[in-house]
Parts: sequence; C-alpha cells; structure tokens
Amino acid sequence: MKNLSIATTGSCALIFCLFLGGCKKNEPIDDAKASGKTTADFPQITADIFKPMDGGIELSPEEIMGRNTWNLPDFHGLGDAPY
Repeated sequence: MKNLSIATTGSCALIFCLFLGGCKKNEPIDDAKASGKTTADFPQITADIFKPMDGGIELSPEEIMGRNTWNLPDFHGLGDAPY
C-alpha cells in the first residue's frame, strides 16, 4: 500500500512539473523595440489620400491623420499573418 502511495505521489509530481514546464510564456519579439526605435521613428502620414472618397470636404491636419490611422492598415510586425 505504501509503494502505491509513493508511486501515485511521484506520478502526480511528475505530471505537475511537466504541466508547469509546458506553460512557459513566449512573448513575441518586437523588432522595432529590439533595434531601439520609438514612436517618433514612425511618423504619421499627413497626406489627404482619402479626399476623393470624402467628396472633397476640408479636414484639418489632425482629422486627416486620425482618419488615416483608422483606414490604413499597419502591417509592421504581422509578417505573413492574415489581416
């Protein structure tokens, strides 16, 4: 009976250790941060490239940059992931 208890305890301990070892958190590597870049190295596009779609309405530079932020995809760091 004692051998069964030791075997059961040992098996549970082994499974627990394997479980914890499999839960290692792997953070993705941020290439921009790894190379020392900041947000200042990636300026926003200020061109009003969507003006024809707007019917020619006048927007301030801040409105243009805000709209571009929402409408232009940012593919940095996505690699081959589907968008």
